[in-house]
Order: sequence, then structure tokens, then C-alpha cells
Amino acid sequence: MRLPAIFRRDTTDGESEGSQPRTRTGLGRWTIGRKVAVVIAACVSLGFAALVTIEALTSRGHLHQLSYENNIATSKLLATQVSGGVRWNKVAAIEKAYGEFVADEDSDLSNIRVFNKEGKELVAFDSDGLAQQDMSGVFERAKESLDRDEPYLLETGTHFVVVAPVHGKGNDVIGAFATAWSLEKINTWIGDSVWMQVGLAAVLMVVQVAVMLAVFTPMVSRPIRRMAENMRVLADGNTEIEVTGNGRADEIGNMAGAVQVFRDNAVRMEELRKEREEAEQRAGEERQAAREAMADELEATVKSVVDAVSSSADKMQNSAQTMSTTAEESANKSNAAASASDLASTNVQTVAAATEELSSSISEISRQVTDSARIAGEATTEAER
Repeated sequence: MRLPAIFRRDTTDGESEGSQPRTRTGLGRWTIGRKVAVVIAACVSLGFAALVTIEALTSRGHLHQLSYENNIATSKLLATQVSGGVRWNKVAAIEKAYGEFVADEDSDLSNIRVFNKEGKELVAFDSDGLAQQDMSGVFERAKESLDRDEPYLLETGTHFVVVAPVHGKGNDVIGAFATAWSLEKINTWIGDSVWMQVGLAAVLMVVQVAVMLAVFTPMVSRPIRRMAENMRVLADGNTEIEVTGNGRADEIGNMAGAVQVFRDNAVRMEELRKEREEAEQRAGEERQAAREAMADELEATVKSVVDAVSSSADKMQNSAQTMSTTAEESANKSNAAASASDLASTNVQTVAAATEELSSSISEISRQVTDSARIAGEATTEAER
């Protein structure tokens, strides 16, 4: 069944009947399901990235805070243990006090400096396995904090520097214990933790997208593809299709209902077109029959008129012939009378008057015969025409 023009696909937008459709590029080649999946995946990825970033920053802040607190507490503890060596200026005692910490393989102590009250450097230790921190001028930078009997803290990005005051017996400040704690291990650990969280988030994202696709495809993407196929078949003129998804209560059901309306309208318009063609055919047949009836009636009427005229012409011709015969007989009689006039002189004038009247009658009869012949000829010509 061929649809009316308003329901057929429009081929005026750069395409003609029989030509190949234009090739779509880029996102135009993607299905709705794939586009939605990509959008969801992007949103999920951004969400996971934000969560991982926030978690990494939070974890890094917490770890750094714990590390700082632990380093400060350790520096203060070591400062109390080296107080005797600082008071008596005994380097060996100082080195013995922190020796256990630097000997530990897991220790993050990269540099140690011990100063007396005047800022003279008593001990300098630099770890061989960790990156070094420049400790020059650290006592001068920390002197203001030391005068307030407070530790001096400095973060350089790679190290955390703590300068703790060393107290004597009277709790007065007799020196300073400066330590540089390497942040290399903790930064590495945080980086590994972040990458582990990123990997876990990626796995979770892939699983979540796969689940969403598995759920979304039969619920939305596949019904939309079927509906698109129904509309394509309907646009090609096939109204025998069954519109799928018409009973759904969501937007797809509404779209299917609209497609069903188009299909029903197309069927109705096709029925109306057939009814109109049949009515036009019947009207044409009726007009043809009426024309034939009128022609037959006209032919019968003209035939009767022609027959009547032909009969009248025949009668007039017979009358003319009779009148002509009569005229000839009268003429003969007139001739005989003229011959006899010589013999009957007494009746000459009477016969002459009669002859004159008879001649006038013959002339009138001849004129009437001529007119009758002319009328009969015209009637015959008209009848033949």
C-alpha cells in the first residue's frame, strides 16, 4: 500500500529517490544507547575522579598531619635525650642519643644538626640513603621561635624540618636540636595509594557502565531501534506493520502511540483515496451513460423529424406532378380551343377571356410547382444533412 505524500519520506534535503543516503560522521553514527552510555560513563568517571582526588587529598593531608605530629614528637624526645651532651658539649653522648633512630632502616631522618645556645654547630649527621636537605642557616631562622621556647617548623616539599629547643635543668633553653625528615617514602606511599584507588575506581566504573548498558539496552536502546525500524517501514509505504512498545507507560510508549496514530491515519487516508477513486469512476460511468442516452434520444428525435420532412416532400412532389399534368392537359385543351375559335367566332372573346384566365392559372400553378419543388429540395437537403 502506497502512502500519501505527507507520510512518505522527504527526499528533498540533499537526497533524491534512488540515491544513496548521506553518510553520517562523528557522533551522528552513534546510537542513542551508545551516546547515553558515553554520557553516563563520562559522568561516572568525573564523579570517581572527583572522589578519588578528594580522597587522595584528604588522605595526604591526614598522613602528612600524622607524620608531622610524629616527627615533632620524635624531635622533642630526641631533644630531651641530647640535653646532657649539649650542656657538657659531649658529641659522643649526643650521637649515642639519636643513634638508634638513624640506624633504623625505616627511619626517615635525613639530616640532624645540634646547636648550643650561641648557635654553634656541635653535631652534623647526613643520611646516606635519603635525599639531603640544606640545613645551613636553620638556627638563625628558628632563633625567634626558640626564644619563645617553641619548636620551629618548615616544610620544603621534600623534607619536613623541625628545630626543637633543648632544655637544661632549670628548663631554660641551652641549645637546639634540628632534624630534617624526608617525605619521599610518605609521598611514594600516597602516590601508590592514589593509583590503587584510581585503578579500583576504573574497574568499578567499567563494571558499572557494563551493568548500565546491560540494563539500558533492552529497556531503552533496543525499543528505540525497533521503533525507528517501524517508522522506516511505515515511511516506505507498508502499513501492515505492528507498532512495538505501544503499551508502555513511559516516553517510549508515548512515541509508539504517536507512530500508531500515523499508521492509522495513513490507513484511513488510503481508504479515503480508494473511496474517492471509486466514486469518481462511478460518476464517470454515470456521465457516460447519460451522454449515450441523450445521444440516442436526440438521434430518435432527428430521425422522426427527417422521416416527417421526407414524407411531406414526397407528398408535395406528387402534388406538383399532378398539377403539372393538369396544366399540360389545360394547355392542350387551350390549344384545341384556340383552333376552334376560328370556327366559333361568336365565342372568340369568351374563349379568349377564358384562355387568359386559364393562362394566369397555369402561371400561378407553375410558380407554386416551382416553389413546391424548391421547398422539397431544401427539405431533402436538410434531411440529408
